[in-house]
Amino acid sequence: MRARSNSETADYTAKAPSDSADYRTKVAIPTMAAVDYLGPEYRLLINEFGYIPVYRLRRLSPEVIRRTLSHG
Repeated sequence: MRARSNSETADYTAKAPSDSADYRTKVAIPTMAAVDYLGPEYRLLINEFGYIPVYRLRRLSPEVIRRTLSHG
């Protein structure tokens, strides 16, 4: 995963701050379960572009997601 936080973006705030006791159960565990469900092609995209943008486009094919996110 990218070094920056994938839990928050300019238009999305996580359900718990990353330094809180609730972060693991409210954010990390559900996020990783969702990543595992998406499959390996999507995990590669998540490593490259971050979780939130890929998850929002998850109904598209990996190729379309890559083109969309590469062209910003």
